[in-house]
Amino acid sequence: MRGTMMDFPLTLKTILERAGKQFSKVALVSRRPDRSVVRTNYRSFSERARRLASALNKLGLRSGDRVASMMWNHAGIWKRSSAFRARAGFCTR
Repeated sequence: MRGTMMDFPLTLKTILERAGKQFSKVALVSRRPDRSVVRTNYRSFSERARRLASALNKLGLRSGDRVASMMWNHAGIWKRSSAFRARAGFCTR
């Protein structure tokens, strides 16, 4: 589709990959339930998501498979869970 602003799909996977490359040193900060602060950056976040997605692929999960997550309700875990599922192309509903 020509004539649009982007020449690639705006999916979570492409956004995460771009953030890991273009904003590699930008800080990601979240607070745990115990009120402690966790700091990382986009490059390490993207790399961890890629490694987890790769590990799940090695266990037999493929793009389009459905994946469920049980997790605490806080930003740090939610971000990681969404990122690895997007990197691997898993369905989440």
